[in-house]
Amino acid sequence: MSLLILFVLFQASWFATVWGGAQGSSLWALVATVVVFALLARRYPLRGLLTRAGIGVLCGLVLDGTMVALGLTSFPPFGGQTLPLWILCLWANFAAVLPYMVPWLAGRRSLAVVFGAARGPLAYFSAAQLGAIEVASLIGYSAVGLAWALAMAVLPLEERQGEAKPTLGSEVAGG
Repeated sequence: MSLLILFVLFQASWFATVWGGAQGSSLWALVATVVVFALLARRYPLRGLLTRAGIGVLCGLVLDGTMVALGLTSFPPFGGQTLPLWILCLWANFAAVLPYMVPWLAGRRSLAVVFGAARGPLAYFSAAQLGAIEVASLIGYSAVGLAWALAMAVLPLEERQGEAKPTLGSEVAGG
């Protein structure tokens, strides 16, 4: 699966998930997660995908859960202080696709941390514009940046030995 296809797949799932969250529903997140995993499992080992997804969900529970508990973020369509299922689906999708979507981060943990610190707040800002989340001003966005830097420090950036690795503009052998 080419990097472009992976990027479009993740962005489409991100939008469907966040849009559904803004509507007060996690149904779109569940559908997007099933579609992402069904498509990825055609090319990549399901066990690795599920392992990374589990680590992603744990990151979401700890990091987003902490930010909600501290009042730095909230999910108004879900009562504000509830950590909705859609955000955990988003964490699962991101963690599962990460090594394949941005393979240039493999072996570059410091760069991944900077990437997370910069891109995390942008994603939350976009989700806030859609009405799925509220972030408490600059302090909240700073916390999101720190949370995503921490996430990128622990999320697996490399696929397991023997998993297919896409290159820009190419298809993975065998399909």
